[in-house]
Amino acid sequence: MVLLLQVLVFNELNVSGYINPYIYPLLIILLPFDIAGWLLLLIAAILGLLIDLFTGTLGMHMFALVFMAAIRPALARTLSLDRNDSGSQINLKQHGWVVVISFVGVLLFVHHFAYFLLETFASSGFAYALMRTFLSAFFSILLSFILLLFLNSFRNER
Repeated sequence: MVLLLQVLVFNELNVSGYINPYIYPLLIILLPFDIAGWLLLLIAAILGLLIDLFTGTLGMHMFALVFMAAIRPALARTLSLDRNDSGSQINLKQHGWVVVISFVGVLLFVHHFAYFLLETFASSGFAYALMRTFLSAFFSILLSFILLLFLNSFRNER
């Protein structure tokens, strides 16, 4: 569902050339904390490759997503998220707003920065990549939290 939303809707949103929302990293962010490292990287690589196939970006999404997935376990340990029960994942109710915003925000920022830095190697430079990263990450974080709130309310209804 998220992959279809990304390809059909969010890839078509491009506000002034600076804001490109990417919500597909949520699929990696929302995986359980106890997932094997090799499996996390493999899933990220496959998902990134799928996005690259739809967008024609020649591995840029794959690199950014694998880079973000590689950082995810260390960030989870830093925020003490990986000490929970087996199969647990990020949850607003269990972890609170500050931790969820920190976890999702940092990972989305890392993803966006890696992607836009790769993209601008051929064009404008570091400042342009940084500006696009901040604007796109902010917009992506807002969209991601709307989706997380929706998922959280859906889980609570069951």
